[in-house]
Amino acid sequence: MSQKPTFDYDYIVIGSGAGGSPAASILASAGKKVVFVEKINIRRGITKLGRCTNWILNSRS
Repeated sequence: MSQKPTFDYDYIVIGSGAGGSPAASILASAGKKVVFVEKINIRRGITKLGRCTNWILNSRS
């Protein structure tokens, strides 16, 4: 029987886009162990590809 892998992270950030990257950076700066989970192989994900067209900083909609 094989052993299950163990992971030692404080936080898992889903998506490395406009919210995920700064959140992970702040957590890492505070000494936390952070890992990204991204569905595509580009850091900052869909945001970097320009497909995030409806996101407005501090919007409530």
